[in-house]
Amino acid sequence: MIEKIKAGCIARSKKVNEVIGKLNPLLNINVVVDPFADNPSVQYSDNNVLLTLTEGEGGGVPEGYEEELFTVVLPGNQVGQRYFLTKEY
Repeated sequence: MIEKIKAGCIARSKKVNEVIGKLNPLLNINVVVDPFADNPSVQYSDNNVLLTLTEGEGGGVPEGYEEELFTVVLPGNQVGQRYFLTKEY
């Protein structure tokens, strides 16, 4: 969690703390796949963000998206993989 600024000249800017307040919920983002959802959705609250994805036909990747596999470095210098959904506009 990002702490709000309370002292110093930058604390005089209400916008800085407003931005911090909007970014903190993104640190608690939850992603779920709901087979009964008609459309993907985002629910934003003061505490977290819930990203709901739909299943594609027959399950799997939602329609119009492609699945990409990336290799990433994990803590402890370990190798891991992450899937990302991408869509061209």
